[in-house]
Amino acid sequence: MSPDLALRQPAWTWIILLQTMVTLPLYVRSSAAMAAHTEEPTASLVLRILVILPFYLFIIGVAMTGLTLPTRFSATGLRTRAAHLFRYDIDVDWEGIDRIWLTPGRVIHVRLHDPDAVAGRSTRLRERMRHNRRRTGADLHISTTSSVPSGPGLAEAIHRLSGGRHTLATSRPPADRS
Repeated sequence: MSPDLALRQPAWTWIILLQTMVTLPLYVRSSAAMAAHTEEPTASLVLRILVILPFYLFIIGVAMTGLTLPTRFSATGLRTRAAHLFRYDIDVDWEGIDRIWLTPGRVIHVRLHDPDAVAGRSTRLRERMRHNRRRTGADLHISTTSSVPSGPGLAEAIHRLSGGRHTLATSRPPADRS
């Protein structure tokens, strides 16, 4: 057995990244060819590049931010990204986790003992965690899609890695309204 459990990224992020990286050069080349056959080649080419290039770069950026750091469970705790666009890479020790559960939609929810300590100086992350706690009862949500073992396999891995301190629950605790 591996010493830790890393969640793989969904296949669609790789597909979007690959598709965008292949089609972008083709689009730029075809735009240049079309601009060469128009009366205003510079205006046509500039317009296409100013409109389409930022869109392609945005799509590549979103796909790459989702690919850089998969969630990892280890003997020391949990390492995850709390938000995809604003790179909040956070580490949580097993002692800092109050409860962990898996929803029917295969999303791992984590309730922390002290979310403010995990958020540190980031007010945006702190507010996001408070909103999540009010809405679902969890401070962190980890989307798993089909990248994790089945419920019993994941539960066994979390129980083993946490040293028996945590078990993966399947029921949601009542939401904290404070």
